[in-house]
Amino acid sequence: MTLICGTCTACCKRDLIRLQGEDDLSAFKWHLEKEGADWVPTLDRKDNGECIYLTDDGCSIHGSQPGICKRFDCRELFKSTTPKFRAFRIAQNPTMSDVYTAGEARL
Repeated sequence: MTLICGTCTACCKRDLIRLQGEDDLSAFKWHLEKEGADWVPTLDRKDNGECIYLTDDGCSIHGSQPGICKRFDCRELFKSTTPKFRAFRIAQNPTMSDVYTAGEARL
């Protein structure tokens, strides 16, 4: 976890974690998920929807996690989304409420 995250793992739950061109696919457990007309490499999830690498102690691959995880900042997400879009994302994935709440609290 980054210093700003502390023990928060809200972003590791139930949302898709997409791998990008910078990521070495051989370093992760992943599968393809359909996104629009495309199939994108996505980290595997546990049966409960959490990231496969999330443990009771946090991220088990912290330091070598995908680039999107290294760059993610819930504060920036909160600031860059409108209340209407936040409501839309929460309707899609109710755990996003925790991510937005964490972002607002850390501002």
